[in-house]
Amino acid sequence: MTSSLLIVGSGAMANLFAGRLVASGVKVTVLGTWEEGLQGLRAHGVRIISSDNKEDKYPVRVVDNPSDCRGTKYALVLVKSWQTLRAAEQLAGCLQTDGLALTLQNGFNNRQTLTNVLGAQRVALGVTTSGATLVKPGLVRQVGDEVVSLGVHSRLKPLADMLRKAGFVVDIVTDTSALLWG
Repeated sequence: MTSSLLIVGSGAMANLFAGRLVASGVKVTVLGTWEEGLQGLRAHGVRIISSDNKEDKYPVRVVDNPSDCRGTKYALVLVKSWQTLRAAEQLAGCLQTDGLALTLQNGFNNRQTLTNVLGAQRVALGVTTSGATLVKPGLVRQVGDEVVSLGVHSRLKPLADMLRKAGFVVDIVTDTSALLWG
């Protein structure tokens, strides 16, 4: 069975994770509001420039309406902090009652904002030292390493497995305050 994942966001990090996950066999849907980013993804898919300047392309499903992704089991939240409340409200309309949203965002209070809308059992915390530079909508250059550190959550294993299969180094960390302050 092919895994599927919703990525909320259409910027650099969302593109990086979408492309890497698609390359590993995951079906990815991107939910976003940035029209130029969505247009770029619709026209060309995700494009990633590697360290040797090779450009790879990965097809993704692109939506701007949360009702188009109802029944989502797993989601990555990769939006700017000021967009987290909107992302949480969108996820409330499409995430299954037993679904899980993993935030890999920079900044504080993102998990709390998601938890306030979705409930604690549907939110997991992580951080990454992976990075991407947005060259233009839908086109990124990968920078940084590939480490993703995740807090403990009883339903996180399938998501962690997807990330590992996509080539990310995944650690599970028991002290989530260390994630934020690290």
